[in-house]
Amino acid sequence: QAGIILGKKDILDSIKINPLTRALRIDKLTLAALESTLLLYLDEEVAIKEIPTLKMLGMDVKRLRRRGRRLLQKLPENVKKGTPFALKEDVSQVGGGALPLQELPTIVVAITPSDISVNNLEKNLRKGDPPILARISKDELLLDMRTVFDEEIPLLAAGIQKALTWTTKN
Repeated sequence: QAGIILGKKDILDSIKINPLTRALRIDKLTLAALESTLLLYLDEEVAIKEIPTLKMLGMDVKRLRRRGRRLLQKLPENVKKGTPFALKEDVSQVGGGALPLQELPTIVVAITPSDISVNNLEKNLRKGDPPILARISKDELLLDMRTVFDEEIPLLAAGIQKALTWTTKN
């Protein structure tokens, strides 16, 4: 993370002489990344395409539903047969920074594991390679389609299959 301090000269001068200024100063690599990101913001369309968080925040529910359907289609029938999966409407919490309480409508894939606890399924997904992060609500594991890119769907389907297979054997 990086930040920019703006203000009146006398206030900035007092900040400059604080000993923490040197310790908290960003390095050249972080400064270059900050500059590149800020340059993207000069063109709103480019920013929405290139900055992953903005791309996620701008996604409409129809596209999220299609993404969820694609994920369900990628799961093998034997996996879907033993475990109930459903597409559900929910909300994503934007969180952080300027929007800590802001919610957006989203689509989730809800998994209700039958052979293992939802906590064990969540743990297996998190410990997978790559790790898959999900949340638990009302004894269901929820995968928010807002936080999944299209190219990640096959990887996500494989991770779910592996986590469910691993749990039924252990």
